[in-house]
Amino acid sequence: MDTGLARRSAGLPPLTGPGEDLSQGSRQREERGFASGSTNIRPSPGCVRTGPERGDRRSEYLLVIYPSGELRDRLLEEQQQFSTAYAVTGRGSARPALAPHIALAAFQAAEGMEDTLIRWIQRICHRYRRFELSLNNYNGIPPQPVKPADRASPAGPSAGCGQRDAISARRIAGTIYLRVQDPEPFRRLMQQLKAIDHYVRSSGCPPIHVIERPYLCIAGGLTEQVYDRAMPEYSRKTFHGTFPVDELVLLKRNHPFDPCRTVNIFRLLPEHCAGPASGTLPHL
Repeated sequence: MDTGLARRSAGLPPLTGPGEDLSQGSRQREERGFASGSTNIRPSPGCVRTGPERGDRRSEYLLVIYPSGELRDRLLEEQQQFSTAYAVTGRGSARPALAPHIALAAFQAAEGMEDTLIRWIQRICHRYRRFELSLNNYNGIPPQPVKPADRASPAGPSAGCGQRDAISARRIAGTIYLRVQDPEPFRRLMQQLKAIDHYVRSSGCPPIHVIERPYLCIAGGLTEQVYDRAMPEYSRKTFHGTFPVDELVLLKRNHPFDPCRTVNIFRLLPEHCAGPASGTLPHL
C-alpha cells in the first residue's frame, strides 16, 4: 500500500560491521520491560495475528540515524584508521559494512506487519522536532562470555557489529565506540517507540530492543587481544563532533546473510515548527 512516505530500495551491505549487538551484556538489554497492552494499534489488513510461527516469514529491522556531511567523512576516517592500525581485515573486520550510524531500535516482524509499523513510526516522528546530537570521546564494551540464553536464541536481530562473527561458542566480541553526549532527546523518542512492542509481541515476534543509551561504533567484532591493545589508546584519544538529526532510517533484511536495504525514511519536524512535539498518539 502507498503510505505517502519517502521510500528507498537501494541495497546496502549486510549488517556485519561493528555496531550495536543487542545481545552484548546488560548495556544492550536495558529495556525489556516494555509497554503493556494499551497501544491502540490496529494491524494492517494483511497481518496474520496468529503469529509468524504459523507461516508468516519474519524479517529483521533496524532503526538508525546516519551522521552526514563532514562529520560522516571524519567517522569513516576513524574507522579506517582503526582497521589499519590493528590489522583487522577480511572476515570479522573491525570496519563496519554499513555507513557510520547510531542504532536506536531493532526488532523482528512478519511481512504483513510492515505497513502498520511504518505508519506508526512515522506518526511518532511527526511529533518530534529535529535536534542536534554531539559525539564526545571513546568508550568500549569488552569481550565477555556468552550467556546460555544468548548462545541459544538471541532475542533480536543483530543490529550491526556482525553477530554471526561476534558470537562464538564462548565469547561475545568487543566494541569500541563514540559516546553520545546527551541521550535525553533519544530517550523521549524511544519511549514512544516502545508503544509498538505490544503489537510486535502479540503477533508472535520477540520483544523490540530499544537502545536508550545509543552510541556510534568505531570498531566491533574485536577479539580480546585486539580490544586489550586498542582500548588504552582510545581511552586517551579525544573526539568531538555535532550534527543535526532530522530523519530516522529504517533498514531491513530477510536473512542474517542478506544485504540490508532502506525501506523508509522518517522525517522529524523542523526545529521551529509549531506542531506538537509530544503527547498522546492518535489511533492508526
